[in-house]
Amino acid sequence: MLLLWIRFNISKGELSSRNISLNIDENIERAVTVQRLSDEIYFIDTSDPKATINNSAVGSSDLILAKVPIGDPTQPDLPKELAATSDASRIYVPLEKTHSVAVVDGIGFRNLDTNLETSGINPINLGAGATPSSIVISSDDRYAYIGDRNTGTIYILNIDPDSKDYHTHSNLNIPSSGAIRQLALNSDGTRLFATTNEKIIAFDVASGSDTQNQIIGSVTVNRVLHTFGELKN
Repeated sequence: MLLLWIRFNISKGELSSRNISLNIDENIERAVTVQRLSDEIYFIDTSDPKATINNSAVGSSDLILAKVPIGDPTQPDLPKELAATSDASRIYVPLEKTHSVAVVDGIGFRNLDTNLETSGINPINLGAGATPSSIVISSDDRYAYIGDRNTGTIYILNIDPDSKDYHTHSNLNIPSSGAIRQLALNSDGTRLFATTNEKIIAFDVASGSDTQNQIIGSVTVNRVLHTFGELKN
């Protein structure tokens, strides 16, 4: 990695700079998981777990690189899912109980402050009444789509650091749909799929499309229950 090194001499008013090279392993192998009841995320070393455990005196605990508390320390936040940018530098974690989304530095293992105008480490506030749960991130790292587990709302969160709307959001509302259960994107990132109790709903999320962020189709499905080994509609 090539970095710019800068030195400023205050007494002489001189500025000098030069390029320096740092050897950084670009193939970092780790997993990230949510601990719902403890309001933490764990970073886990996946480079060679078998060797780590075999050479460890305490077993699998040595696989944990870091434990990062998230959310409001004074109350439960109940994180359930997370999503990372393509370079794993930022991790977004919806917090169901506190109507917000935590942002975690995936390289430095720390919370990131999303509002410098207030004290403390602030998550992204989605507004009172929001219950964010499921999340997916677009392949170009411009948007995070977050489903509300209690209402038919999908929050479209701008996560592009170069955008003037960085970390602001807009809403997609699905009439009479109830809770959003899961979200998924197709391979080229132009279609967003949301599941509810009774439907699979498709949205056009292609940038610049005439129907961007509009419903383009839906399928009604029967709920399937698994009871004593039998599948019943």
